[in-house]
Amino acid sequence: MKTFKGLIDVTFREGQQSPLMFSLPKYRFCLNEKKKIVAYLLKIGIRTFEFFSPIVNELEARDFESLRDYIKSLSFNKAKLLAHCRVNYQDAQAALRDGFDGLNLYLRLSDIAEQLYRKSLPEVAEMAKKLVISLRNQFPNIYIRFSCEDAFKTKLENITFVYDQLHQYVDTFGFPDTTGMATPEEARERLQFLIKRYPR
Repeated sequence: MKTFKGLIDVTFREGQQSPLMFSLPKYRFCLNEKKKIVAYLLKIGIRTFEFFSPIVNELEARDFESLRDYIKSLSFNKAKLLAHCRVNYQDAQAALRDGFDGLNLYLRLSDIAEQLYRKSLPEVAEMAKKLVISLRNQFPNIYIRFSCEDAFKTKLENITFVYDQLHQYVDTFGFPDTTGMATPEEARERLQFLIKRYPR
């Protein structure tokens, strides 16, 4: 447990992307519900929260500002509020301008990444590295997590090719099982490999 960095709660992003809630205004959490949820999560010890990037829509951006101020009013100054952002400078700047403490940057690194971004894997890695270094230089104290989207459907060599170039600039790596396909054995095997390769 000495290396455990705590839990990151994603209720205000993933929790709102369930089939009944996403895109349907009547099913999304209202601001009062979000306040009740965040107060309870703080009470049980959660200190890091992930939200939609403020570019997603104006309503989520406004809700985030209210929640940020509400959390401060509860005297939880050590809470970290992260924005889930594409590897895009404008997205990252918008989030930091709106008062986020950090970013969860994400990229697809599977074989279809070349079609999606119209770049080779080395070009995608360079794009991510440039952004992360720029953000780290401009905002040295922000928390940066970098995640390979759909990590369990992505070749490990693709992931390590990119993660090797970023590990000295980020605080943590994410390894999301986006489509819920990983077995416990696969998760254990890959996480043990990554912990050994990136001990910090």
